[in-house]
Amino acid sequence: MTQPPTEPTPPAVLVDQKRGSSYPDLPQGWGAVEVTFDFDSLIAVEENGTLIAESPNWGTWVDPPTLTIDGNERRASWSVWAYPLPAGPHTVRFGTPGFAERRVEIAAGQIARIKYHADIAFHKDKADDILGGPVRETTATVKVRALKSRPAR
Repeated sequence: MTQPPTEPTPPAVLVDQKRGSSYPDLPQGWGAVEVTFDFDSLIAVEENGTLIAESPNWGTWVDPPTLTIDGNERRASWSVWAYPLPAGPHTVRFGTPGFAERRVEIAAGQIARIKYHADIAFHKDKADDILGGPVRETTATVKVRALKSRPAR
């Protein structure tokens, strides 16, 4: 079980992939988990329960993912985030749009990296699609995989 931090937890950081990561200084004995959130989405048009067409989703809003680390809600969006954590084992849980869970081992001074990818389908009935009607159902398939860790600096 991870010990509670003795000092305030540094905030999550939105990582700028183009300019290089700008991580805050990590407290002694801390590392971080970096999570890349991305998705693909499509509109699935159905008639009488049968798929009749699929097209890329260009206009339906995709809610941001939800994330907890060790049971604590953390900020997330469709981007890359770094979450400072004390060294040791941690549980990362992903909720919306699709559930997944991953245990990560954080080493002091290291960045453990995870990629969360969601394939999202917005299901519409044919009549609703023609008339611009609502989405009937949303489904998601998610994959979470570990990427190569790297030093914090």
